[in-house]
Amino acid sequence: TSLFEESPCGRTIWVHNDMADEIRTKGNQNIYLLREAYQKYDHIVTVSEDILDSTIHGIGADPAKVTVVNNCHDYQSVIKRSEEMLAFQETTKSTVSVDQLSTVLSGNDTKFISIGRYSPEKGHVRLMNAFNTYQASHPDTWLIIIGGVGNLYDETLAHTRTLRASDHIILIRAVTNPMPILKRCNLFLLSSYYEGQGIVLMEAATLGVPVMACDVSGCHSFLKKYGGLLLEDSEAGLLHGMQLFAEGKVLPLNIDAERINHTSAAQVEALIAGDIHISPQN
Repeated sequence: TSLFEESPCGRTIWVHNDMADEIRTKGNQNIYLLREAYQKYDHIVTVSEDILDSTIHGIGADPAKVTVVNNCHDYQSVIKRSEEMLAFQETTKSTVSVDQLSTVLSGNDTKFISIGRYSPEKGHVRLMNAFNTYQASHPDTWLIIIGGVGNLYDETLAHTRTLRASDHIILIRAVTNPMPILKRCNLFLLSSYYEGQGIVLMEAATLGVPVMACDVSGCHSFLKKYGGLLLEDSEAGLLHGMQLFAEGKVLPLNIDAERINHTSAAQVEALIAGDIHISPQN
């Protein structure tokens, strides 16, 4: 970051997450380095309006240099990948075999799913706790959690084993293509404490899977815009969302991915060309 800061060319930083929360939760960033970069680079681009405030006031970005460009969405790839055969790789860890997973996905039971790294900000423990309560009165329900990177898989697995509903919770780590699994689930739940912009929400919506998320940065503006369900930011909120789904009150989103991509691509091209600068107020 510091080396690129000295480059004799246009310099832009994309902000893909709430970096102030990243520092508080994981300590994986240097706030002093970020603050200097966010002051000196030519453009600071956040991927959603939700993380504008944190970028400016939490880190200290120069407000005059900050703009928003929403993430593009490779929806055609999502659809194509969802049609591929379900498969595990040699590096995949799972609490069930691929055949057992296929049996669950092919059955008539309700399948909840969440996809996100095994990391503290994803809130998997509160999601599993809420499901544990819900499944007691809805025994024909499964929870599938898929993650790639992140160092909490073993801790998550250990917590799962303390729950009454553990035999209906499936944990999967490092599967190359989760889309065939996502496509065959009934509800996507995002239990994160914060996000940049939940791309997986768009992936689920593309496959016709209803989505809900805790009302946190990175989820709020997207679900508000497209009519998704925002939950109280708590274990109780997640449980309430599951109950609303059981009552038939959660429907798939209707997003226009092509329009999203066209708008975002045009903004990026204009930004690089120096033709326009979009202020945070717009």
